[in-house]
This record gives sequence, structure tokens and C-alpha cells, in this order.
Amino acid sequence: MRIMDFNEAIRWLDDFQKFGMNLGLERIQMLVETVGHPEKKFQSIHVAGTNGKGSVCSYIASVLISAGYQVGLYISPHLETILERFSINNKLISEEEFAAIASQVKQGVDTLMKKGVTPTYFEITTAMMLLWFAESHVDYAVIEVGLGGRFDATNIITPLVSVITNVNRDHTQILGDTIEKIAFEKAGIIKTNVPIVTAAQETALSVIQQEAKKHHTVVHSVHPSLISPVLSNINGQSIHVHGQLREYTVETQNLGLYQIENVSVALLALEVLQTQGVFLPDDSIENGIRNMKYPGRMEIVHKHPLIILDGAHNPSAMQMLSKTIHELFSDPERQIIVVFGVMADKLVDEIISLLISFADQIIVTRPNVSRAMKPEDIQKHMLNVSKDVKVSLSENIPSGIQQALTVAEKQDIILITGSLFTVGEARTVLKEQYANI
Repeated sequence: MRIMDFNEAIRWLDDFQKFGMNLGLERIQMLVETVGHPEKKFQSIHVAGTNGKGSVCSYIASVLISAGYQVGLYISPHLETILERFSINNKLISEEEFAAIASQVKQGVDTLMKKGVTPTYFEITTAMMLLWFAESHVDYAVIEVGLGGRFDATNIITPLVSVITNVNRDHTQILGDTIEKIAFEKAGIIKTNVPIVTAAQETALSVIQQEAKKHHTVVHSVHPSLISPVLSNINGQSIHVHGQLREYTVETQNLGLYQIENVSVALLALEVLQTQGVFLPDDSIENGIRNMKYPGRMEIVHKHPLIILDGAHNPSAMQMLSKTIHELFSDPERQIIVVFGVMADKLVDEIISLLISFADQIIVTRPNVSRAMKPEDIQKHMLNVSKDVKVSLSENIPSGIQQALTVAEKQDIILITGSLFTVGEARTVLKEQYANI
């Protein structure tokens, strides 16, 4: 087997982007068979949901690491480098490891393509993740669903616990245009006798419970009445949670009202793991929650002006961002200047309606992604929603940031949002100016 170098591996993998997305489990099942079924060689936790998947995965992984385990973490999409998708005990896969694993998986891909079967980009990265975790002998892998659940490539695992964070409207062209349809797709990760943890409510919860009954398993539900915010400010927040095993008061560095639910979901999933024999010292839970830091979600990267990155990419995420801005940063003396780029397949008008409720100025731009909506089209959507919105155009992320920095005073807020692609590209640009990111 010839080992590719990192750049060659990236070029090889990126070539599969042109085949787009093609949900289904047949190709990934064939691919993992060619590399010896690595998914069967470690224990896992599987996390689906509309929002909060990456944060919940990271909280769970952080606690397990704090307890002394060897823990793999697989998340998507990445912000700045594909290496972010693969980590063990908070250490990203190296370029050399990435290239070596890609080279092994390439052999399987070549075999399938000779048979007329072409895996997708995400299926290949998922196979790489499974193989790397297996070869690294992780104790546990925390694995985030890419899209939906039922036909997502990650759904070939049989985990210790399945998590569905919440269910809201997103990716409606693919998952369905109702909460019932979307919940059914996400409930597709439910496995026989594998317990479920979820923060889904009402209709979505009913769908999940129905699917769980078919699979002879139990649903553990996070209810808002069991969660009490204790303190929230620019430095972080403290949360009290009434758990099934005990009471928790935990601190998190991560801002955003949505993190209260994310922490609660992670705690309940960890309790379910404990009932299955996973030993977690009490201080590992508090320390793990406290130590987890998730980039690109209410991330403050500069103080004067205050520059915040938040990948609010659907209506429910934008609604939570709006509430957080009003709660933590509302001040008549400071302007909120938004740099906004969004994907064309999103519920753009709903996102915009929420955005303009707190933004004083909006600079619409476009990340370097084919799915991104053109700035002039975003502007049209905004003016259709409100003729009073103060909106200007910028052709790309670097110029959008520079435009915001030019008009912002020291006391103002620059908020970069709308898409994780927007946030990731902005983060790379801002690193060149602010070394502490």
C-alpha cells in the first residue's frame, strides 16, 4: 500500500465533494467491510439532533477524558481544518495520521469504485474515523451524526446510549417539512435495547417514544423544570440540574442560553452510562463540564470592540442567539453590527426575521462555499422582511470583517453568524489579527 502525504490525501478526499450528498447505509456498510469492520472494536455514544450535537458530544467526551478514559470524538462540519473532525483526548489527529488512515481507506474505496459503487465524502471520513479509533484502541468514541440519523453514515454503530438533543426545523428539503417527519429521521438512530436520552418536547418526543417502543428501549427525557440557571455573564455560566442519580451544580465556560440544555442532555447521557457500569468519579463530571470549550458558538475572540462568533444556522439557533444577545449584551450605548452569511438551502426568511430584531447594522457576505447564498440575494430577502433594515453588501468574509471593524466603536459588538462556514472562515481571518484566538 502506498501512503499518501497529507496534501495528496486532502486532494483525494476533496475530489469526492463533487458527488454531493447521498444518504443511505449500503455504501458505508460495504466500505467498513473492506477495512475489517472497525466499528465493532470499541464502545460508542451516538448523538443526533437539530442543534447542540457538537456541544453535547464535547461535554460527554470531556467528562469521560476527565475520568481517565481514552476517548475519541468525531464531529462535523469543521470550522478551519478537517483535522478538527477527528480527536482523541482533545488532541486532533496529526497530518501524518490523517494521511495514513486515508491511504488505508482509499484501498477500500478503490475496490468499491471498481464495482461501480462511489462512496460520499462524509462516508469516507466516517470510515476513516472508525478505523483510526479502532487502531488507537479508544475506550469510548463519542460520534456526532452528520445529517438526520436514519440514513446517516454514522448509523452503522451500535452505541451504549443514543442521544437526540432536540428536534426543530432544518434541512427541510432532505428530512421533511414537519416536526413529525424530522423527528422520525432523527429517531432512526434508535437501536433495540439501547437507551435514548433526549431534550425533544411535545410532538417530537412522542415520535421518539413511539420508535423507542418498537425497539424495546426506554427514553430518558430532559425536562426544562429540572434545570435552573444559577449565574450567567460574559465569563461563563453556572447551572443547577436535578439529575436522576444526584443534584448537580456545574460551571461552563460556554456562553449561550442553549448551553443550559446541552449541559443537561450531556449529564443525563452520562448518568445512563453510569447505570451501564461506566465509572465516573463525581469530580470528573464537574471538571469535564468546566473544562470543555467549544469554538464558534458564542465565542468571544476580542474585547474592544467585542467580537463574537456564533454559528446560528437555523431559526431555532438564531432565536436562542437573539435571546442570549438581549440577556447578556443589551445596552443602548452600544451598536450590534452583524456580519452575516448563510447557506441557500436554509429557512432564510425565518432566520432573517429573528436577526433583524436585535441587529443595528447588517453586513451581508458570502463564505467560500458553493452552497452559500449570494449577498445580493440575502439583501433582497432582508428588504422583503423589513424595509427599515440597515444592510450593506460585502463580497467575501475578509472584506465583511474589515467593513465591520471600520464602522465599530470600541464599545460596540461585532457579531459574525449565519453559518458555521461563515464562522470558520471568519475565525481564520481574525487569527491573523488577534493572536489569542
